[in-house]
Parts: sequence; C-alpha cells; structure tokens
Amino acid sequence: MEALDLLENKYLYTNQIIITPSDMNEYFKNSYYYPLETEQNIIEAVAAGKGDVALSKLQFILDKNLKELQLTQNSVTEFKFAITATIKRLMQTIGKTEADIFGDGAITYLELNLCKTPDELYKKITETFEIILKSAEQNAAQSSNVLIRAIAEYIDVNYQNPDLSLTSLAEHFNLTINHLSRTFKKYNGINFKDYLAEYRIKVACRILNDNPNIKIAELAKIVGYDTSASFIRNFKNIMGVSPGQYRS
Repeated sequence: MEALDLLENKYLYTNQIIITPSDMNEYFKNSYYYPLETEQNIIEAVAAGKGDVALSKLQFILDKNLKELQLTQNSVTEFKFAITATIKRLMQTIGKTEADIFGDGAITYLELNLCKTPDELYKKITETFEIILKSAEQNAAQSSNVLIRAIAEYIDVNYQNPDLSLTSLAEHFNLTINHLSRTFKKYNGINFKDYLAEYRIKVACRILNDNPNIKIAELAKIVGYDTSASFIRNFKNIMGVSPGQYRS
C-alpha cells in the first residue's frame, strides 16, 4: 500500500530520484491528499447513478484530510478549493448550476469557508454532496421517464415489424442493450420480450373482437409474427386459450 501511495503521488517529488514513505509523510504534514484519479472516480460514480460509491470515496478523502492528516490552515483552504472544483465539475456532469441545486446567490466555496472546525467542514461537504446526488437521481429518473415514454411510442408504431427486438431498439435509441434492458424492466416491471409479446397479443384480441372472420395466418402477420405457430403459441401462453378458442 505504501508503494502504491508513492507511485500515485510521485509527481510531487520532481527533484528526488528515490522517495520513501517518510518523504510522503513529511510532505502530507503540510499538504492535503486528493488524487485526481479519486476525484474522477467520484464524478464517474455520480454520473453512473452510483451514489453510495461516490459517498464512500468522498468519505475516504474526508477522513484522510480532516481526521488523519494534520493540515495547516493554508492546506485546509486549498482543500476547500479542490472540493469546490469537484462540486462544480459534478454539477456540469449532471447539467445543473449552483442556483439550480442550492438556490439563487449560493456560492459553494463561501459556504465551506464558513466552517471553522474540521468536523463542521466534514459535515458541510457531506451534506453538499448528498444534495447534489439527490438532484442527480431526480435528473436521471426524469430522463428515464422520458426514455420509457419514447420507447412505448416507438413500440406502438413498430410492433408490426417482425424484426423489432431489444437489439434494434437499443440501436435506435443509441443505448447499450444491457442499459436498455435494465431500465425497461425497472420501469415496466417486465422484460422487453414479454412486454412486446403481450402488446401484440392484446392488439390481436382487439382485431379478433372487431373482425372474428379474419384468418389466423393473416392476423399473425398483422401483429408482427413470422409464423402462425409462434403467434398461436404466444397467444395461448398469454391468454390461456388458442386464437380459435378465443374467437369462439
């Protein structure tokens, strides 16, 4: 672990050929600890909707700087600036401003600077991040709702296409199959394949009610099935009876 810490912070020792843990301990007596990689990990976790991961990484940084290290007043000030920069990058990532999240006239650095003790600063930074995470979650939920409505409309227009699939849907909306699959099931409570099958069979039932003399093969084609056999099988699985029995 000491070797990894030294490698991570080697840029701090430009004039030394060899560095040791004691060198780093001496340096960190007067400097805060906040690797760029950790900041990037926090931002990526928030963007991915992994708030618990982001808070865990933040807590590690806060524990290191505000509990373990004996920072000078100047180092605490620099740390506040670094955290403020992270907060601004987070807001850019989720497409929000300080006014959007904290209200008009809010200035994050000034809020942090009002904290006079490490405990106050620890609490304030944590609360600030939690507010941002909540906003990010709400933003993600709104985006997902818009996406789900758009997908429902797309299915309504394209259900007759036998090639309609999760893959073609992901390509149309420029999403990965895994992300689309998880989002779809989360908001609909059912996977895409079953949803599409139920949708097609419900349409088939309406058509049978309005036109009981329609041929099964024709009906299967209308609702997006390549073969009558697959249509009849799905119809019976969903409705409990065959199309012919339903019509009767």
